[in-house]
Amino acid sequence: MKKIMNLLKETDTNRDGRYNKDELKQDLKDLGAFFPRAFDQVDVNNDGQINDEEIDSLLEYLCSCGFGK
Repeated sequence: MKKIMNLLKETDTNRDGRYNKDELKQDLKDLGAFFPRAFDQVDVNNDGQINDEEIDSLLEYLCSCGFGK
């Protein structure tokens, strides 16, 4: 999970603690995750961003799929 989180921190280009689709797209692709599915799985409020409350869900989802090892 640390590997994924470090990658995500580098991606937050505007440093607002949230990740939009543009910020996450390449990271998830680099990890081998299917981007639309991963994003839609965790963006529960459908605001187009992954916020602090949703980031844990993203990490859990990616780890459960075997990414970040």
